Amino acid sequence: MDIIFNQIREGFKNIGLPYISPIESFLFLLAILMVLFFVLWLALRRIKLWYWKTDIQIDTLKNIDNHLVHIEEKLSRNIKDSAEAANSEKQLQSEKIDSLNQEIGQEMSIPEGKFAIGRSGKVYTEAELELQIRE
Repeated sequence: MDIIFNQIREGFKNIGLPYISPIESFLFLLAILMVLFFVLWLALRRIKLWYWKTDIQIDTLKNIDNHLVHIEEKLSRNIKDSAEAANSEKQLQSEKIDSLNQEIGQEMSIPEGKFAIGRSGKVYTEAELELQIRE
């Protein structure tokens, strides 16, 4: 350590400064180290803050991506469920329509000598129609 302090004193003598004691050279060395530490701290702090900010952005984007994946899975499940429900609903409607067509087909087949008149779809015989006309 004395060698370093002696070199510092010799350096000051070469510059033209007066005699410096070992304590003063120690304080001067400490001041230089503090200035270097502060400059490095400022430079590395910017790098650290930039990395930290980038790291937070990356984490945020990963969370958004995971959230979108979960939403996509839910939507695809809902679409499949609604498609299955729509298919079953269409089948029920087609079954109802088929049964109604069969009923209508049975009602539409009017035996000979009878007539379907009016909105009710009631089937009348020829004699019943004549009575209603006379009344």
